[in-house]
Amino acid sequence: MAFATLTCGIGLPIGGGGGHAAGPTDAGLPGDAGPGGLPWPPVIDPAAIGHADLPNVTVAAFSQVATNGSDPQVLALVPDLVPRAWAQWDTLGTQAGDYGFSYAQACQAAGIAFIGGLTASVIFQEQMSAADFADEVGRDATDQPVPHAEIVPLAFRGALASPGFRQRLIDIAELQIDGGVDGIFFDEVVSSYIGLKYDGDEGFDDHDVADFGRFLCAKHAGDPAALVGFDLAPADGFDCAAADPGAGFDYRGYLARHGAATAPLGAANPLAGEWGTVVQNRPDPSKGTFVQTFPALVYWQQIVLAVRQYARQMYGKEILITGNGILPFVDFQSVGVFDYNPDGPAPFGFNYVPTTGTAPDVHFDGTVSYLPVLASLKAQSKQLVESAGGTEVPVLVFLDWPTDSINRYYALPTAERQDYIRIFLAEANASSVWLSLPLATTTDTDTATALGMMDFFGTMRGFYRGHADLFRGAHDATASAAVSVGGLPAAGIASHLVTLDDGRTVLHLVNHNYAAGFISQSAVTAAIPVAAAPTSVTLASPDLTGDQTATFSYAGGNLTVNVGTLVSSIAIVVQ
Repeated sequence: MAFATLTCGIGLPIGGGGGHAAGPTDAGLPGDAGPGGLPWPPVIDPAAIGHADLPNVTVAAFSQVATNGSDPQVLALVPDLVPRAWAQWDTLGTQAGDYGFSYAQACQAAGIAFIGGLTASVIFQEQMSAADFADEVGRDATDQPVPHAEIVPLAFRGALASPGFRQRLIDIAELQIDGGVDGIFFDEVVSSYIGLKYDGDEGFDDHDVADFGRFLCAKHAGDPAALVGFDLAPADGFDCAAADPGAGFDYRGYLARHGAATAPLGAANPLAGEWGTVVQNRPDPSKGTFVQTFPALVYWQQIVLAVRQYARQMYGKEILITGNGILPFVDFQSVGVFDYNPDGPAPFGFNYVPTTGTAPDVHFDGTVSYLPVLASLKAQSKQLVESAGGTEVPVLVFLDWPTDSINRYYALPTAERQDYIRIFLAEANASSVWLSLPLATTTDTDTATALGMMDFFGTMRGFYRGHADLFRGAHDATASAAVSVGGLPAAGIASHLVTLDDGRTVLHLVNHNYAAGFISQSAVTAAIPVAAAPTSVTLASPDLTGDQTATFSYAGGNLTVNVGTLVSSIAIVVQ
């Protein structure tokens, strides 16, 4: 799906309802749809696209503390970026006095890009008045608020379609911008449509319902006959000829009439395909459904636009914006990895912390390569961001929490936990992806210090920052290399070939011969296609005490490099 792009900053076509009756009328925030309806596809305002020069990021570290706290591990490690150094939660973070901005300033003084954050979906009744809560809370198809005790007791999801809820998120972001943060992390932007049982029975508040009617009229304006098969009746209040086309649609009443109120995405609902479903943290507007399109391209766009414009107008700065998952309008993606993800076969998905054995004798499965899944994440991000008028942005991955995946990481023996980081970090950097080193969360005491990881992290930081020129701005090569061990085709060695803007070619090798530790590979050679004989070939590895010059031969466009011994990973730099 292609999306229309504005050439100047005009209002977004954002709707929303009000009260809790069929056919609401609302004014909402500036830019809400009104008389005449809204355009389809949604209009993209170029001002929602970021223009910040990202920090020279090679090493990222994940540490989240309370908004009034700090983490000495961050200042000791000195990563280039912390993607979510804190996050507003419940009432903490709704007032300027809730924040310890001196922590942000200390990080910035050390050269660390400090990204603040907030929850973009979870609300609590104590945060607001009863009237505001009734207006902003996520509802099921029977118009009942959906409790999310599986998150924490008394938690609910906010209705992203509610102008009041969107403004609440904007206000919290502005508080942090006032305090001087470099960016804002928005957590779980499209989770208001997931449902208590992950069945999609959520998002049926008045605001979403009104916009769904608008969506149907706008989408099918050129083909009214397409609406015939949806079994609409006069009692549904659906009217594309109204001053605000479609806004009076009583979708909940429609669902009840079709016997679909308790299973709104089931076969009994003729409009289930138009409403659609969304994977948590992974919207895909190309599907063309309401919940894939409006949350990502309309509601989220408005939030981003307002936050960016506030930073520009008040402080003359570009603010970095990111969010959990893969989203449009961000400066970089922050993909939290956990089980039951869409990156591998259902239902478990890709196993980002693979292990062997059974507790208590559990070990890291180092035979698994991350290169394919990282390439997939980059491709998804590129497609989505570019379809919404942006240009390709960096991808960061982090162990999200509290999850079984991070618990498996915690449970590994220390040496194998370090090996896990060695492999994942090597393949992430080879792919020009940032793996955020796990330092601390707010729900456990398994900090990097407690796990004995800080010195190791410092070593990794030193190597990757010292070789940043091999990773920043690298481009995947179209050709591939051949790797041999002892003259035979190598098994268990992943390779990734890239080119750099300065003309160098780099072949990254990662050893997946592993059994509770790396099984070193000897007499390794690599055949790399290059256009001309190089002047030098260098080997760089965190396993070496320093970069080493490699011997090589060249004939007929093929470079053969004597790598020697491969322990965990190595980069072959062809000059």
